[in-house]
Amino acid sequence: MNDDVMEARVRRRVNSRSDVASLTAVEQRQLVEAGRVVVGAADLERLLTWCDLEKLGWLHVLIEDEGAVSYELWLLANGDEGLVFARGSEQHCGIALSQTYLVDAEGSRDRLVARLQDAIDLMVRPRFLGWVDGAAEVTIEEPTEADDVRGEFEPVWRKA
Repeated sequence: MNDDVMEARVRRRVNSRSDVASLTAVEQRQLVEAGRVVVGAADLERLLTWCDLEKLGWLHVLIEDEGAVSYELWLLANGDEGLVFARGSEQHCGIALSQTYLVDAEGSRDRLVARLQDAIDLMVRPRFLGWVDGAAEVTIEEPTEADDVRGEFEPVWRKA
């Protein structure tokens, strides 16, 4: 096996308050820490409220190095932002995913960051499901193709 290759795989989707309740104590603390760093949520309840409002859950990703899980990544379900933890640690390791690119707070772990980035980039991501709000699940219909499109379309500029 090439020692430069890490493999990332989604362990589970966390798409509801009940999913969060089923996490281990360490996983919950990791998620709270990821929520604090990534979205600014001060505690678990504020993180869950943010998820309710944004309709956005999390992916718990395991990253293997030489066949053993060495890192965990808590990744927003849209895949843009996340936080890396050493396996089983409640404190993040100072490496965050921002706009799909890893950033090292220490700035001195280039090789590790490159290996982690490669693993995350190659990871097979599940279909985005949204956040389950109460008893109703948020669903997204698959797009369908139309044979014939009629009408006139003009570009729409969206302001941020």
